[in-house]
Amino acid sequence: MLFHRAIRKSSRIPPEGTAKGENLKRLLPILIALALLSGAFPETVTSFVASSAYAQKAKNSGRTNLLDLIFGGALRKQRLKTEQRARRVIVSPGSRIASAPAAPKEEVEKAENAAKVLVVGDFMADGLGWGLEQAYAESPTVVFANQAKGLSGLVRDDVQNWPETLPTLIAENNPAAVVVLVGMNDRQQMRLEGGRVEKLSDAWKAAYTNRVEGVVRAVREKGLPLFWVGLVPVNSSAMNRDYLVFNEYYRSAVEAAGGKFVDVWDGFTNADGQFVAAGPDVNGQIVRLRNSDGINVTKAGKSKLAYYVERELRKIPGLAKRSAVAALPGLDNSVEQLAPQYDPASTGRTIVIALDGPMADGGDTLEGGEGEEKASEDLATSYQLVVLGIPADPRKGRIDYVWGAPGGDVPKRKVEEKKDEGAGGQAAN
Repeated sequence: MLFHRAIRKSSRIPPEGTAKGENLKRLLPILIALALLSGAFPETVTSFVASSAYAQKAKNSGRTNLLDLIFGGALRKQRLKTEQRARRVIVSPGSRIASAPAAPKEEVEKAENAAKVLVVGDFMADGLGWGLEQAYAESPTVVFANQAKGLSGLVRDDVQNWPETLPTLIAENNPAAVVVLVGMNDRQQMRLEGGRVEKLSDAWKAAYTNRVEGVVRAVREKGLPLFWVGLVPVNSSAMNRDYLVFNEYYRSAVEAAGGKFVDVWDGFTNADGQFVAAGPDVNGQIVRLRNSDGINVTKAGKSKLAYYVERELRKIPGLAKRSAVAALPGLDNSVEQLAPQYDPASTGRTIVIALDGPMADGGDTLEGGEGEEKASEDLATSYQLVVLGIPADPRKGRIDYVWGAPGGDVPKRKVEEKKDEGAGGQAAN
């Protein structure tokens, strides 16, 4: 019945171009769909629709349903676009990728006597140098000399011979520390006096480790702190295998000379140790860390590289990251005496103390050091407990006050007697 009504209405469709005719034409496909679902079409019409569907399916590569027959390929195209967008997701469900990286920080004016850090290496070291400059942008006491060469390495000494040129760079920049990141370009043959040798062959390994040790000696012979940053993983298993071998060469040579090897590998992999293009940045947000080539790092990746190095640089006196406020006159990493007559009530000025300064706790020596005052050692809880073996006296109001004697009457401990006993015992021995 529904089919016949649809046919009768379609036979009375007004001429094309009228509003009523256009509306009926839009309703006609819906009526046909309802007729198909309810089985109201005659068998011949149903067969015709089925054969048309089969022909359409043969023509198109994807599956075709009733809505595709009625509305053409619009829905199918929309579905394909949705599927393509879904395939581009590269992080686990529930994670968020930041839409844009943070804007570069504005650098403050550096002090004339700012400590300088020399950065050398390949293109990855160049990115690391940018990240360190951003990390210390608001610190007027530290400046970076980025001398990285993008195409350099330890294999192609014709591009840059780091063991030979590094002493000159150190003399020119007079750095407080040296940061090295090199090796990303070293997966290739090496040219020696006897000709070319294959990568990771015995001759190659011997020459390569010798050049690594040459870079280490150039820094450590000057008495400078050395921070050698390990290579980062890339989107290639074969390359990663070589990079892990290189990292062990660097680690062995650097640690043997008293330097610090900064391992950043786990910061750019997932829990299974596999390469990831996106991950947490220094603020914990999920961001894109690597470019589409799977090798280079984004600005967020450069900042993350710098974060690992910054943690080590902070341990060097004078290289702690300080803001312009913390660099005001006051207590800093130095042990300069304060100006006399400290009177905040009259002057309205207080002392600005850097939290990383050695004098922030009131002194620059450890408790028990040579020359420490011993007059009140019997009153120190640590002296009684550690040296004399006497626990602290219970105090009234504390839960253990009533444990010492019935009714809470705890006799005062005689420290002097204990000290005399200890002295007598030592003399007897």
